[in-house]
Amino acid sequence: MSLLLRIVEEKANQRGLVTEALGRVTWVSQQAQLTTEVSLSDQRGRARIDVEGSYPHQMRPLLQLIPGAIGFTAAVSLAAPVGLMGVALFAVALGGGALGAALGRGIWEVVAKRTSRTTQSLADHVAAAALELGDSIAESDPDGE
Repeated sequence: MSLLLRIVEEKANQRGLVTEALGRVTWVSQQAQLTTEVSLSDQRGRARIDVEGSYPHQMRPLLQLIPGAIGFTAAVSLAAPVGLMGVALFAVALGGGALGAALGRGIWEVVAKRTSRTTQSLADHVAAAALELGDSIAESDPDGE
């Protein structure tokens, strides 16, 4: 398992904290806001590898709220000098806020897809390395001893 953990660190290009409990070894690394976790365990003689990448839950609303607020403010600052008042100004401000929030949602989708691709690539790489290690162990000890 230590060789797999070295492979994880090489592929992730970062160091992580390793913990071991109840037959499960977990490598966790945090880069900026992204937390990457790789768990390795042996279940009934079969290796199990879990890879997860995640951002804090608070980040998603912020990525939508901030652009929404900026869009709202920009719409008000552009519409007010033109002479819009009352309901018209409110409608323009809401539209600006909605466009900003949509931009924030789009940014979140791009971040989430990129994280998913990175996590899947790490999982594929670790799985391939585990298969190679398993094959090399079986070749060096064909009787399984």
